[in-house]
Amino acid sequence: MWLREDNPPLRAYGIGGRQLRSDENQGNIYDHFAIVYEWADGTRTFAYTRQFSGCYNQTEDYVFGTKVVAGLCKHEIDGESPWRFEEPCVQMHQAEQNEFFKEIRGDRSRINNGTYLCRSTLTAILGREVAHSGQMLKSRRVPRICGPKAASGTPCRQQRKSLSPANTRFQRPDFNDFRPRVSPRGTKRFDLTVPLLR
Repeated sequence: MWLREDNPPLRAYGIGGRQLRSDENQGNIYDHFAIVYEWADGTRTFAYTRQFSGCYNQTEDYVFGTKVVAGLCKHEIDGESPWRFEEPCVQMHQAEQNEFFKEIRGDRSRINNGTYLCRSTLTAILGREVAHSGQMLKSRRVPRICGPKAASGTPCRQQRKSLSPANTRFQRPDFNDFRPRVSPRGTKRFDLTVPLLR
């Protein structure tokens, strides 16, 4: 979202599913998503993710312009005006930690990413809801961090429309007998609330 001045998208659509996480003890978690986020000016972000072992992996953000393509994690631009950052790079997560500790020590001004963090998280939730519902959804359907009211003007606590599929029921564990079990590998496993399709 930082390329969009931290403004959330207008709408999203896409797909997702469960291919490898099929055991009922893993709950209702998807292991792959392909989501398109669209902004009011028609520009789009194509976000793809999967959680499969043994596959080709790439972590990169590409920005496509009319004459160039920027690989943000590679620090390079290809096309009519190629460019590459040649200085020693600090890994982005390390740079974030460096700035955080500077703030704690009082060596820099206060960092307040609360609004950005909430909007970013709600954009990810929008993507999840798109995949779970199979619908194109506008971001106003997911409450945004813009004060005590959601984008529609209705206080969040009064919004009751569910985006979950109607054909889901939950089998809840018996909390009177809620003891951890030990798996064959010696790790603890706990009973989960598991959605079951009717």
